[in-house]
This record gives sequence, structure tokens and C-alpha cells, in this order.
Amino acid sequence: RWTRRGTSTTPPEYRTQCGCLSQVDEEGHEGWARSVRSLEFGAILRNELLFALRALKPGGHLYFAYQLGIYSMLFRLLLALRPAFGRVRVTPTFAAHRTPLYVFLGEYSGAESPAAVAALTFLEALPTAGAGAYVAWHLSAWDGAARALHAELSPDLHAVWRTQEGYLREQRLTAERQFGADGAARKGGGKGGRPPGTRAGL
Repeated sequence: RWTRRGTSTTPPEYRTQCGCLSQVDEEGHEGWARSVRSLEFGAILRNELLFALRALKPGGHLYFAYQLGIYSMLFRLLLALRPAFGRVRVTPTFAAHRTPLYVFLGEYSGAESPAAVAALTFLEALPTAGAGAYVAWHLSAWDGAARALHAELSPDLHAVWRTQEGYLREQRLTAERQFGADGAARKGGGKGGRPPGTRAGL
């Protein structure tokens, strides 16, 4: 096990692309650090959304970067926000090697509308610490509303995943080509050829 309470001592080799951990904590609970980090991100995002929903004019548009690869949290938030907007889209970011995506919400119904009031009430009530906080931030039931939202976002989500998959595939192929080139250079040097990086006559 690798952990230390109350301090940030995460070595680089334990970090994933989304900045989370997959180690176990002192009690052996896998994902302990992941849940802490996701709640920290959630608290920041919640405050930003609360400000935006109160400041945005009716008919306005909102977008934000969702920086985690945790889709149960994303869907939990969007299920609360979606009724207050006329449309929603998600797109890849400019950093294909990362997990974030952009969320665009358009045609706001206004802060005084029942849907916006419900969204604000939901966000204000979300806990950021204590027992049950992690569960409160995540989708726990695949009901009709969740299926409808997934059907609406499915083309966009697949576009995001294809973009990330394309980058990862090219990264893998580049690494394999470099590995093959390095192996050929080592093999040539071991059979009487010149070692890599040397020139004839030296």
C-alpha cells in the first residue's frame, strides 16, 4: 500500500491521465484517493455552476470543461441541469491526450424558472465531505431520464471517444515504431556493426 494522510505525496508513477489514483488506502479501500480528488473537483465545479445559473440571462448559453473520466458524475450533474436548457452538446477538447470534454448548454430558461430553481436547489444540497458524499455525486440508477439523456448525447460521446482513441492509437504505433528502430540499432551494433551514434573512421 502507498498513502499518507493529510499531505500530497503522490509519486508521478501513480498518477493517471485524469489525475486520479488507483492505489488502496491504509484500510485497503481501493479508490479512496480517487473519491477525494473527484469531490474536490466537484466542489469547484458546483460553485462555478451556481454562479453561472444565477448570472445567466434567459436564452443564454453556458459551457464548461468537465475534467474527469467519471461519467456517472457527469450524468448526475447533467440530469439536474438539462431541464433548465433547451439543448446540450459535448465535444472533445483541444487536448486529445487527456480525458476532459467540453459541455455546452444552450437556451437557458432563466434563474426564476422552475427547472433552474430545481437545478440550483440540487447543486446547493450536494455534500462535498462526509459519509455518503461520493455516492450523492454519482448516478446510481439507470432510469428513463438517464437513458433519454444518454440517447441524446450518444453521438457526441462517441465522437469524443473516437478522438481520444485516435490519439492513443497513434501514440501506441509511434512507440512501437521507435521500439523496433531501437531494437534494430542494437542488433546491428551487436553483430560487428557500428554502435548507434558513431561514424566511420572514429
